[in-house]
Amino acid sequence: MINNIWSITKKEIKLFFVSFVAYIILFFFLLVGGYYFYVYIYEVRDAARIMPYFLNFLGFLSFLLTPFITMRVFSEEKRSGTIELLLTSPLKENEIVLGKFLGTLLFYLVYIGFTFYYLIILSAYGKPDFGPIITGYLGFIFLEATYISVGLLISVMTRNQIVSGIVTLIALLFFWIIGWVSSYLPGILADVFSYLSFLNHYEDFTKGIIDTKHIIYYLSIIGLNLFLTIRLLENRKVVV
Repeated sequence: MINNIWSITKKEIKLFFVSFVAYIILFFFLLVGGYYFYVYIYEVRDAARIMPYFLNFLGFLSFLLTPFITMRVFSEEKRSGTIELLLTSPLKENEIVLGKFLGTLLFYLVYIGFTFYYLIILSAYGKPDFGPIITGYLGFIFLEATYISVGLLISVMTRNQIVSGIVTLIALLFFWIIGWVSSYLPGILADVFSYLSFLNHYEDFTKGIIDTKHIIYYLSIIGLNLFLTIRLLENRKVVV
């Protein structure tokens, strides 16, 4: 099983690296991220606080970019007809989904690797607090994995990449803003919306706080989305 998952993972990573769109997204990610890092340096002027601010911004930037990465994962397979080859191969549906999930996540982590350069800059000119930075990156991985799981679930529902991307963006936007909306709602409804917010669970990580409830939340959302993706793929095995 592990070998099958890894073979799908490697295939996904290779497909991303030959995709022109992926390099456009990488360029945009580095351009916008670098600009805001520069702004934070001159506005905050505190090495211990810059990276937490910056990681919060990366969480927002990634919510905008992730749909453009996940929209092709299953939709393109359906459009080109290659999904039929996958579904009739010895690979199981859960191996296919997990392989694509890991491949997409590992590819996105390459993007994040470029931001380590900012740590070198901060270390050269200041004394950053690496505690919140490490927990912030950990939280970002959980956040991005959650984004990707949502994108895969939506991608498996359609063969149109544009539809997949737009619906994923809307879904992520909903889970991003409900934390803000919760402040205007009464009682238990406010608590529910606040708990479901991707942002509210991410903020503690950027403050140097690792709370198991946040980890459980992200793992639950990821697990649910991947489970539903597997089930949908199984149901579409005959009619694709």
